Amino acid sequence: MHWRGELHRAEHWYIVAIAQTQRLLDELDSLPLSEGDLELIKALRFQKEMMDEYAEVFTRLAIEGESKQAGVRPKRPKQRERIKPKPLSKAAGSISSV
Repeated sequence: MHWRGELHRAEHWYIVAIAQTQRLLDELDSLPLSEGDLELIKALRFQKEMMDEYAEVFTRLAIEGESKQAGVRPKRPKQRERIKPKPLSKAAGSISSV
């Protein structure tokens, strides 16, 4: 599947999950308490799964892009130089004379 199609499919199911959750929230007052809670938990679980899938596809495609299909290896991001924090010169709470 072309990468845009894969991303579109993941986005579609995420939107479906959000709509399903919203519909359930709108109907929650008319459902028996225990049934409503169970259905809401299922809907939220489905929404989270679809959000995770969309995020995974988006992240993977953002890193790889179309370069994988073209046979080009994606560039790895440069490692940032880690800066060591400077030690505090005075103890906390001490009074300094300026």
